[in-house]
Amino acid sequence: MKVYIASPGYNRGEREVNEEISSALENGGFETFLEHRDLPGYNDLKAALKTDHESKAREIAVRTMGGLKLVSYLRECQAAVINITGRTPDEGSVLVAGMAYTKCIPMVFYKSGSRTPLGGCESPLIEYLRLGRTVRNIPDIPGKLRDLIEQEKDDLEDVEGLLEVWRERGLEALVQEIKVS
Repeated sequence: MKVYIASPGYNRGEREVNEEISSALENGGFETFLEHRDLPGYNDLKAALKTDHESKAREIAVRTMGGLKLVSYLRECQAAVINITGRTPDEGSVLVAGMAYTKCIPMVFYKSGSRTPLGGCESPLIEYLRLGRTVRNIPDIPGKLRDLIEQEKDDLEDVEGLLEVWRERGLEALVQEIKVS
């Protein structure tokens, strides 16, 4: 299973954390995708982004970088690790979390500190996405991801069972089944 690591990578320290997350996942039996390591032409594209806001080179870079990231994520990765360490989460990481949520793939949030704008709490939306999916130590990421993958399988079986009730006995029976469980 390939895991997209969504994390800021603006400086050497952040990239080192990304590499550490990647190593923990790879040692846990997962494949990983890191933008700065695996996205072809990443550094050239990043340099072009720093050009004049009206330039054609910047427009091409934005379209290419965004498109490549989106395609590589949506087509190749079946899980995500979202690094939200820091006072506020990186906007690219939040975007990937949203895409992972809409794609219904397992995701683990990594947050090593408690510094936030809301006294230990992120925005309500991020808090909702994080419920039961957050670890504070990098070595815990692979195990948490495996647990979430198993939980997803169990949830899928539950949903399939409810759909079977609906098909066989109708909507009223489905409602009763949900009330009982």
